[in-house]
Amino acid sequence: MQKYFSQLPVLVLMLLVTTLLTSARLFAASPIQTEISAGYTYDDNVTRAELDRDIETDNILNIDAAARYKLPFNDNSYFSLKGTLELNKYKEYDKLSNNRLGIHGSYHVRPFSGYTATRLFVLGTYERRFYESDQRDGSAVLLQLGLSKRFTDAFTFRAGYIKEKIDAAETKGVFDADNNRFYIDGDLKLGQNNTAYLTLSRFKGDIVSTTIPTTKIIDAARPFIVRDDAFLDLVPDRYAYKLDATANTIKLGDNYSLASNQAIDISIFYYAAKAYAGNDYTGTIFNINYLYRFN
Repeated sequence: MQKYFSQLPVLVLMLLVTTLLTSARLFAASPIQTEISAGYTYDDNVTRAELDRDIETDNILNIDAAARYKLPFNDNSYFSLKGTLELNKYKEYDKLSNNRLGIHGSYHVRPFSGYTATRLFVLGTYERRFYESDQRDGSAVLLQLGLSKRFTDAFTFRAGYIKEKIDAAETKGVFDADNNRFYIDGDLKLGQNNTAYLTLSRFKGDIVSTTIPTTKIIDAARPFIVRDDAFLDLVPDRYAYKLDATANTIKLGDNYSLASNQAIDISIFYYAAKAYAGNDYTGTIFNINYLYRFN
């Protein structure tokens, strides 16, 4: 099944998009909300490495689709069920290419009525991840607690906590992870069609770096170190290893509405990680996406 998704022909993707477009009227008449997006990402440190000799970059193309069903309980609460499909194709390091199928259930409640009332939510996610890298192939479970509050017509604030557990196929546990993240973010409406956003987060958990091994790295990571099958063509050999780490991240973006159901989203994501045994690294991820919503 992994290979089927990873080698999905362009013709099939075009057929999928065409089917969704021609079905827009049907979706609009139903309680199901659907959307698709396509974009480009540049990652300047796909190995999550500290030294220049170990840092590799890549360009990624993505196509995503989502369908959401909203079930209202009353004027102040509702349940949402969403299914997602993500296709991510890496240009240089093909074994990092992956496709993800997810199901997300969330409960939203507004304890008090009013335009600026605080909204609370809890979200549970299961995601199956199909990687070209056999070591990374696996699944993830996520639990998120959060709140949002609209202060004015122009400014909305959000904050929350995310707990994530990743189970990968690699038998030594290098690509398994248990992560925690706290975040705050805000949207600021700059004009009728333009909204800027900023997200700050604090991460604590397991990180995987891929580098040329040294005695220091081997001693710090043991037994969580293995030859990385996504970078077998690189010389000298590259090894993936897992360490405990903390990281601070910042994401700055802008969403520009082209129409009531179309938008262009551009963002820059910067992270700085500090790992056990002094393995510190930084990276920047640039993304641009076109989004189309059917209803």
